[in-house]
Amino acid sequence: MPHGQEAVTIERNNRYTSAVLLRAGFHWSAPDSAYVNRMLAAISQLGFFDDSPQPEA
Repeated sequence: MPHGQEAVTIERNNRYTSAVLLRAGFHWSAPDSAYVNRMLAAISQLGFFDDSPQPEA
């Protein structure tokens, strides 16, 4: 770390956010294979799996 600072690990935790969303009425089901297939198709169209680097726009 620059300037003699130490790096610390911060726990990643979404329990609070999930609880707030549930109380606010947001409910979601576990992803199924159709959802995973749509997600993979979408990111594939964006070039996520391309081996060659894409030029910046």
